[in-house]
Amino acid sequence: VFAPQARHLIRALLAAKRLEPESPVQWRLQLTPRCQGAVASGRVWRNPYPLELDSLPDRPECSLSVAAEDTLLDAVQRRVVAAGATECAGMLLGRVRHDLERRAVLVSLQDEIPLAAGAGGASQVHFSFDPASWVRARLEASRREDGLVPVGWVHSHPPCGACFEQTACPGETVFFSASDEEVHAAAFPSPFMVGLVAGKLRHLPARRPGFRLYGWSRARIVPIPIEVSGPGADAFRAEVRPVTPEED
Repeated sequence: VFAPQARHLIRALLAAKRLEPESPVQWRLQLTPRCQGAVASGRVWRNPYPLELDSLPDRPECSLSVAAEDTLLDAVQRRVVAAGATECAGMLLGRVRHDLERRAVLVSLQDEIPLAAGAGGASQVHFSFDPASWVRARLEASRREDGLVPVGWVHSHPPCGACFEQTACPGETVFFSASDEEVHAAAFPSPFMVGLVAGKLRHLPARRPGFRLYGWSRARIVPIPIEVSGPGADAFRAEVRPVTPEED
């Protein structure tokens, strides 16, 4: 549960020269009981999960599945290619369908709201997230009349500029970094929220970005399967690739 925070602290200690590389690190958690009669200093509002009751007879019992519409993947591909060697990001919108009897959930990814880079800008190896950008995207989502709700985020890991001209380049940039885990844990903690990464897959040219999907499992962020829906789903079979245990 605390792995993203621990990695963040380790990087800070290394940068401050307070920890040597490869040094073992031990953590101790201390729970402090709240004093009797203490009053919370603030009030936290939580929205219920945006579950839509539905029948999902083709889904396994007690499962969570994710399907992305072909139109969404096509739009992301075009934006990633247009951005070239610069990272881009967006908030994913969709629906969370829940079969109460089968205890199955299907998260459908249908649209995105592009995010502008924060004060730190964006480059080939980073995208600066501004909290205000998330707020604006959520407000925009709340004003929509199609019922779509935030279900995660998407960002790109672009290759170098030369990769776009070298169709046979075997490089690969689609993975979930430690920094990506920090963003996901901070901004998308709900169990149905996912992170979609677009970038160069080893078997495809840079102008055909591929995808991998990541989500929550037992308080850890892990690779999860992604399906493609819509009339053009077959065209994305090469771009949607699962992660093997060795690659993970």
